[in-house]
Amino acid sequence: MIGVVVVTHNSAKYLQTCLSSLYDNLKLLEESSMVVVVDNASRDDGVAFVHQFFSRAQLIENKENVGFSRAVNQGAQVCFKKGCEELLILNPDTKVERGALAEMLKVLRAGEKRAIVQPLLTRMSDPRLVSSWGNEYRGLGLVLCGGGGVSIENAKRKTKNNKLRDRQIGFASGACMLIRSEVWKKLKGFDERYFLYFEDSDFCRRVRQAFLEVWLAPQARVQHDHYWSLSPRKWWWRLRGWMRFIPSPSSSV
Repeated sequence: MIGVVVVTHNSAKYLQTCLSSLYDNLKLLEESSMVVVVDNASRDDGVAFVHQFFSRAQLIENKENVGFSRAVNQGAQVCFKKGCEELLILNPDTKVERGALAEMLKVLRAGEKRAIVQPLLTRMSDPRLVSSWGNEYRGLGLVLCGGGGVSIENAKRKTKNNKLRDRQIGFASGACMLIRSEVWKKLKGFDERYFLYFEDSDFCRRVRQAFLEVWLAPQARVQHDHYWSLSPRKWWWRLRGWMRFIPSPSSSV
């Protein structure tokens, strides 16, 4: 059984695209699944939208914004109580292209040490451009989107398809990552001291410290409406996450 957790916070404008594409992918699988939407005290009509159009999803309504990490952990616990063997974490500002989830499952299940799989994330504004082919450590605790802005066709030519093959990567993006449930449980999920940002990098670091593997499934494509917000509050959480993440000397691959 596959469990999916989508955390929302004022994300109503994305939910039709995200959830429709997700359920279309789940229909292609010959196995059971469940979707949990965790809302972090949104002020828009996202909760009402889920109730009306996606009532099959289980909805958790937090009375306050508890942060991304804690909300994901909440949803994961619901999935595990139902016996889910894999956990998909999916941002609401995404569109899962047809067959992407099946491809991610294939790559994850191809090796016992494979703990996490990320799809090729492309830009929603132009799916011909890469958003992330695996996040990359750049030193000083900085983990940035690998390949961000690169044309997929140029990447194929210039790297002889090296970057766009099934391969191990250093860090997966929390925008879309598929995880073995036993690994999530063993490592106790996201560290809730990360309110927002760097929780995915921290989790991948702990996975690799456990001698397990993080993989890219480039034939699985997920569009992501990613952009760097200039909001002072978001920069504050980036800085807090970075300061917590930076001390470990084992960040690099």
